[in-house]
This record gives sequence, C-alpha cells and structure tokens, in this order.
Amino acid sequence: MQSPNNPFPATLKDGRVILDERCACGHLRTEHQDRLRGTAFGHGRCKLSRFCHCNKFTWSAHIVKT
Repeated sequence: MQSPNNPFPATLKDGRVILDERCACGHLRTEHQDRLRGTAFGHGRCKLSRFCHCNKFTWSAHIVKT
C-alpha cells in the first residue's frame, strides 16, 4: 500500500511526470524513511540497504516517466 504522504507521481508545469527522485547516495526517495511520523515523505535515512549509511535524503535528480 502506498503511503498517503507519497507525492508521486507528480506532474510538472511542462507536463513531465515525475515518478520518483534520486538521492545523492544513489537510492530513490521512496527508499528513504519518513521523518516525523510520515509528515516529510522520504527525507530520513536510507532503508534499502543495511550497507548504505545515508542519514538524510539529498536530492540529486528527478526520475521522469519516458
């Protein structure tokens, strides 16, 4: 089940559809934990891999529907 705070998919003003965002650690925003009980979707530490030591989502790119 998708989180009610999940902002994806999102449509930009130019019509492009953003499916997710990539973090500087290489993982997706949806693979990061919510902070403050879900009020800030995917901005916490990376939960994908126990070997990833990313503590906070840092935006690096949009994942756009092609």
